[in-house]
Amino acid sequence: MRLKTLFFVLIFSVFSFSPTYIQAETVSKEKNHGLNIALQQVGSGNKFNEDGSNWCADFVVFVYKEKLPVEPSRSARALWNNFRKAGLTTENPKPGDIIFFWRESPNSWKGHTGLVKEITGTHIVTVEGNVKGKVTIRTYKLGEIPKLLGFGKIT
Repeated sequence: MRLKTLFFVLIFSVFSFSPTYIQAETVSKEKNHGLNIALQQVGSGNKFNEDGSNWCADFVVFVYKEKLPVEPSRSARALWNNFRKAGLTTENPKPGDIIFFWRESPNSWKGHTGLVKEITGTHIVTVEGNVKGKVTIRTYKLGEIPKLLGFGKIT
């Protein structure tokens, strides 16, 4: 009898927690739809604009299309400013959020952008367009990200 009770408790526990796990997985995939699109582009070159100009922001806009919560821009720095004006910045980024960098100087109009792929206890992994002409995965040590402006939240 004791063995049957233990068996019932184990089976009941597994089935009780399965729906919660499946639901969490589904929500995660929906939030990171843009990240999934970005990952499919890794290794590709510029197919995000036709004039050959810097295209990191074009890549981010392509990935999120109508789901971008701010006015799109071809300029990474202008896109960052749009996130700031909308109050959609965060110090605690999640996968799928956008990372922004400054170039030349913190006050320059020039910038760079990409998507947060994952965050570990010590590093942040990103997917960025226009890195040596390709969509590339990069890894940065947390607290030591060079030229970081901040992060934009994708809601």
